[in-house]
Amino acid sequence: MFRLFPAFCALVVLALNGTSLHAVEDAIVFVAEWGGKGDADGQFHSPIGIAISKHDVLYVTDLNNARIQKFDTDGEFLGGFALPSDIEERKHSQTPGIAIDDNGLIYVSFMLQHRISVFSDSGEVV
Repeated sequence: MFRLFPAFCALVVLALNGTSLHAVEDAIVFVAEWGGKGDADGQFHSPIGIAISKHDVLYVTDLNNARIQKFDTDGEFLGGFALPSDIEERKHSQTPGIAIDDNGLIYVSFMLQHRISVFSDSGEVV
């Protein structure tokens, strides 16, 4: 298993210190990948947001599947839940912003719905 958060912080710090993207790109080391296009558990159709909890659980917002999926740092699917659709005719939810607080609450921004919602880990609106 690996911890993503320190590497992410290092990348953000480098970017904030004015380091060029080229220099940051040279320091990036490929670690892992998972998923593929689709709507089954562990698959994505436009993943657009990611957050990491203090327990190293990764939360990914999936635009064209209108959902959040959870993974451990090895890429194992841990569950997820549906999000309200922006468009009634199909699954679609523009949710580029996602954050997890220290209590495990999930904050999600909905661009087309002009709101921020707070969810429990099981997907219940708080």
